[in-house]
Amino acid sequence: MNSLILVSSGEYEDYTVRGIFSSTEKANVFKNKFPDEDWNDNEIIVVDAESVTYPEGHSIYRVVIFKDGCIHNVERQLLDFYKVEEANKKRYGFWDRLYVNDKYMPHPEKILSIIVWATSKEQAVEIVKDIREQLIKTDKWGKNDKNFSMESLLKRNLIQKETLDI
Repeated sequence: MNSLILVSSGEYEDYTVRGIFSSTEKANVFKNKFPDEDWNDNEIIVVDAESVTYPEGHSIYRVVIFKDGCIHNVERQLLDFYKVEEANKKRYGFWDRLYVNDKYMPHPEKILSIIVWATSKEQAVEIVKDIREQLIKTDKWGKNDKNFSMESLLKRNLIQKETLDI
């Protein structure tokens, strides 16, 4: 898959595209020439993005859940390249803060945030509850283990393959 790196600076009305590069290295060389500039993070632009595959009839949902199983938030996400890749790789992470009233607030326990493919909010919650149970059973709660996968849940029959459409 081909991609380009977009370099920008500023926010809102001051947002400016400063260059488009064929690699992260070339983008960073350009940015290093102007060290006093307030650079934004590099943005990856996928060329021919329609070639990215995703399960038909599914959407991407981000679910935030506490260890006790209480759901903090479920949001349907826009289909952009980053989130498609994140959902395809079943990435997850643990936070020690919550986003409340437009700011992050510290929280005493680790909170799971994960992006999953699902056909509805309800299905996304069920998938994430299964993942939560598995993380607790395997003593991985609170540990950002990038090797965790939905496939391991499928092997343990915790999630039916047809619900994920993998």
